[in-house]
Amino acid sequence: MNTTIAKTEVAFSEGILTVRFKDKSFVDVDDLIYLYCHAFSQSNGKPFSILFDSTSDHELSEEAVTYLANNNHIQNIIAIAYISKTIISKIRINLFMLFEKPPVQPKLFSNERDAYQWLLQQKTITV
Repeated sequence: MNTTIAKTEVAFSEGILTVRFKDKSFVDVDDLIYLYCHAFSQSNGKPFSILFDSTSDHELSEEAVTYLANNNHIQNIIAIAYISKTIISKIRINLFMLFEKPPVQPKLFSNERDAYQWLLQQKTITV
């Protein structure tokens, strides 16, 4: 069994990759590469968006954080929405955006419905 699948909940619909890491997961570069390749395959090579639920208690390796900030495949990503329901996840995401300066500026949301609607709007803006 793929270790990434074992520690994530992943869905792809309407050009949006939805990712939730399970509690106590340790996320490494290989996991992010797998998720990116999965989304690229599901989108048939077309640009896609990412909806990331950051509310679980998971840990990203230093290499994974660097990969997120310097991803060479970023041209295939339209937009990124983070769901952040706790102060800890908000701090974590704000620190990531402040220090890593990702190529696609993510937007924070407190619920999945609003994040999903925003991502659908971004898709229509870029098409």
